[in-house]
Amino acid sequence: MSNSTAQLPLGGGVAGFFMRNGVIAWMVTLILLLGGINSFFKLGQLEDPDFTVKNAIVVTLYPGASAQQVEEEVTHVLETGLQNMKMIDYIESFSSKGYSYISFNLPRDAQKKDVQQFWDDLRRKVNDASSFLPPGASKPIINDDFGDVYGMMMQVYADGYSLDKVSEYVELIKRELLLVPGVGKVATKGEQPEQIFIEIDRSKVANQGLTFNNVANAIKNQDSISNAGDFHIGE
Repeated sequence: MSNSTAQLPLGGGVAGFFMRNGVIAWMVTLILLLGGINSFFKLGQLEDPDFTVKNAIVVTLYPGASAQQVEEEVTHVLETGLQNMKMIDYIESFSSKGYSYISFNLPRDAQKKDVQQFWDDLRRKVNDASSFLPPGASKPIINDDFGDVYGMMMQVYADGYSLDKVSEYVELIKRELLLVPGVGKVATKGEQPEQIFIEIDRSKVANQGLTFNNVANAIKNQDSISNAGDFHIGE
């Protein structure tokens, strides 16, 4: 009585090579495993990763103008001044009563390093075209910061301090945070704008022969800055 074992052919190709060379197969597996573990710990772990937005909008206000006037005097003027720009995939515009909206879109394959340069060119072109806008139109507002995300929010409490002192302290914190590596932008919210209220006695103003416009102009001229000239004395 005899025993016999049959050996199956291992075949060729990559699978056959590793089956015939077990030591090499284990070495390759170990290398891939260590490389995968090393790459895993080097992966980006940002909750809001940075990405490039390839879209910008230009908003222009034209108070009192109809939609047709906005289209002809504002939107068309800006589009004409920007139509020869390269890299633009397509432009969308919307004109309503007193409001002009233009959206610029770059191709999907636009390189990240070229996007910011294009937005700088866009701002320059818009500034050049804005000189042809009607007198009642506002300066065009360009927004290309859709990709900004805030990963941390802070609140500042300062009981017993005035609002201007709190504002000074927040400004100091803002400057220090901008020096931290990885911080791209710091924005503050909640500032209270300073206001001065002047109450005028109508009877006293009338007795002096003044009007409210006289008082307003006097206040306005109080902070006006004018060139006082210059003079030379000897050498």
